[in-house]
Amino acid sequence: MSTAYKAYRQGYDEHEVPMRFSKIVVWFVNFAVNYVTTYRPLQVAMTFDAQAIFANLTEKERIHGHHSPEGEAIRTLGRALHGWSTRTLSAGDVVELCDQAIADWLKRKLKVSAWSEISMSELLAAAVAKDVLSPDDALRVQRMHAVRADANSRAISAAAVEAMLERAIEIVEQQWP
Repeated sequence: MSTAYKAYRQGYDEHEVPMRFSKIVVWFVNFAVNYVTTYRPLQVAMTFDAQAIFANLTEKERIHGHHSPEGEAIRTLGRALHGWSTRTLSAGDVVELCDQAIADWLKRKLKVSAWSEISMSELLAAAVAKDVLSPDDALRVQRMHAVRADANSRAISAAAVEAMLERAIEIVEQQWP
């Protein structure tokens, strides 16, 4: 039987059958595109090679140990880097982890109790006085702390998060024995 005859028997015009099929195809293509763009994990356009930095950090941690103040800070920063690169941590989470890692590192270097409620300004002043940090690095850490304080009130760009991660890692790595 011809397609025209089948269409006639079912009460359709012979040109209506292909039109219905094409409408279904168009609907399916639209559905697939919307599904993929909506539910597919978003890719982060990184401005640095997260895997290379992470591999470097884990190697240094393995060589120098993770029980030193620098080792613990690098471990926390490595987790933040990994979480950021896999999109399991938000920008605010990464900013908080960076700031907390630096604060904990300074407390251990200055032999201040981990539970001490000393402010970041006091930690930085003590770190500069004991030559743990240079004044320039203290200023960089102060800016990073200000970003954390503002993180709740405004959105943080991906570039700012990546720059903060790089700065925090660089500051701790400079002090590594």
